[in-house]
Amino acid sequence: MTGLLRAMLREEFRLHARLFGGVRFALFPAFVAALTVGALYGLDLTGTDTGTVLAGLHALVALFGVQTGLVGLLSADALDDLLGDVTLLVSAARTLPVSERRVYAVFLLKDAVYYSGLFVLPLSFAVGGYALATGDGALAATAPRLATTLAATFVLGLSGTLTLVGTVRRGTVGKAAVVLAVAAGTAVYLSGHSLWTWTPYGAYVAPTSPRVGAVLSVVLGFAVAGWWSFDPTYRRPERRVEARFAWLADRLPADPHGLAARSLLELHRSGGGLLKVVLSAGLVSGFAVAVLDLAATITGRTPDAAVTLGALLGLTAFTTYNWLTQFDSLEGYRVHPLSVADVFRAKLVGFCVLLPVGGAFYLGAAVLLGGSPASLALGGVLYAGLSLYLFGLTVYLTGVEPNEFLFDSFLFALFTAGAALALVPVLVVGLVVPVSPGLTGGLVVLAAVLGVLGYGLVGRAAPRWEAHLLHG
Repeated sequence: MTGLLRAMLREEFRLHARLFGGVRFALFPAFVAALTVGALYGLDLTGTDTGTVLAGLHALVALFGVQTGLVGLLSADALDDLLGDVTLLVSAARTLPVSERRVYAVFLLKDAVYYSGLFVLPLSFAVGGYALATGDGALAATAPRLATTLAATFVLGLSGTLTLVGTVRRGTVGKAAVVLAVAAGTAVYLSGHSLWTWTPYGAYVAPTSPRVGAVLSVVLGFAVAGWWSFDPTYRRPERRVEARFAWLADRLPADPHGLAARSLLELHRSGGGLLKVVLSAGLVSGFAVAVLDLAATITGRTPDAAVTLGALLGLTAFTTYNWLTQFDSLEGYRVHPLSVADVFRAKLVGFCVLLPVGGAFYLGAAVLLGGSPASLALGGVLYAGLSLYLFGLTVYLTGVEPNEFLFDSFLFALFTAGAALALVPVLVVGLVVPVSPGLTGGLVVLAAVLGVLGYGLVGRAAPRWEAHLLHG
């Protein structure tokens, strides 16, 4: 088992180095650390409480764990398409005398170790280093505890996703169990209990023996449940589907070539189908609500839920575009009489068709948290503008292969800077500043400008990627 774990770790490293370029990938942990230090410095200047910053770090790592589980398990076909024959060890049970369950357990352990080292440790080192540089000895002393709770948070996010997917695949009983669990969690939340105290962040804040024991039980419980409930041999049953292309293409007049209809049908028929878009939006929505809860608990001030939710739900633009392009490459369109601009326009149409999914989660969460009609409208405008901007930014930077920049430090830095430029001012308003009528007008203008900018970036992306396609 130890040998298989070492081999999987080595394989994962070689895979990323090959996909994202040796130097750019090697610089990724350094970039994460530098980005963290920059964020800490900026938040320090705004007077943001250290507790809020650390809570945000835990929430960010939890979301990363959830997204890792979603990409790897909900869309196994997309993973095969992305990785091809590079990750051979995951399939070792087909040819070697080792059970798929055992390979699956090692695979999960590998993910926990590898991504904790690649992503979590740089975060912790950055916090510790920044604390030492600013003379905050108390915070620096908690750096080892922070590294442990952040790694446990990643494991909780990953294993929680596995448990959810594995349970849903167990038919009606599994789906009913998930619905009951979500209802119970919502009821507990609405009753005023803070669910985060049962997460590793709760152990970081209050490292008492009972709290640490309870949190450890939760993390290990989800890890075992995720391993047990998810069947790595599951294959979706064969099914018959009706020919829907002509029907769908006729209803998309802005898509004269039928490319958007094709992308939507590919998504619908892939592993996980449209449920991937729904779950991604639901998870981001849950993350946004958790951020609001934490911010209110720590600062003692009620944030503007609609503005904050509208901004954070805009992040679903990246995951939606990722699902929409999971089988695409620009090279594949070269045999057709189509331009790159045609492809990007079709992706924009498909993206707009899926945009209401995130919008529905925004509206549901904002209504649940008691937003007024005016604030709901403002949050909706922000969601639309930020979504279109982030969509355009992703298309401009990555073409139709958004996965490729996940660990490319250069592209990731550009995307982070571009996203932060739009998101940070809105989040500061939502979490800290009371929204006055004048500020409302400013946010509406900002959303409109971002939407136009996103549309413009889609247009600018066409000649950029046309040249890349022709000249490399």
